[in-house]
Amino acid sequence: MKEGDTITVRFGVTDHGGPGMRLQTFCESQYNFRVLVDPIATYNFQTLPKQPANSIVAGVPATWVAVVPSTIASGVPFALKIKAEDKWGNPTNKASMALTPKANQPVKNLPDTIDVVVQPHFYGPLLSNVSGIGGRMFKA
Repeated sequence: MKEGDTITVRFGVTDHGGPGMRLQTFCESQYNFRVLVDPIATYNFQTLPKQPANSIVAGVPATWVAVVPSTIASGVPFALKIKAEDKWGNPTNKASMALTPKANQPVKNLPDTIDVVVQPHFYGPLLSNVSGIGGRMFKA
């Protein structure tokens, strides 16, 4: 190669029916692709001074999860957390909607609707001081 020549490397090529490239399923602000080169063909590989990088971000909500204690004594207040997850199970804040919680048993202080708004670093509402008669109370 001569000075100024370039090499183009494509990760996850999908033309001609290729499956592409799968990365991790958890979010990360900077995922580095570690690239090593052997500039003078001596098997002495060195890292590039600037590594190619990509952000891995959560997608749109695919499911909603109610997070409650696994055992709840009857009538004792507990915290109910609601989390939106993308199709890979990552918590996502890309949801903006009104949820209607449904329980199969009476739950005190459970609102009729829960408004979820898109906010940075906000992954779902927290309702404290709700209480019920224990056991499995929420539909998935």
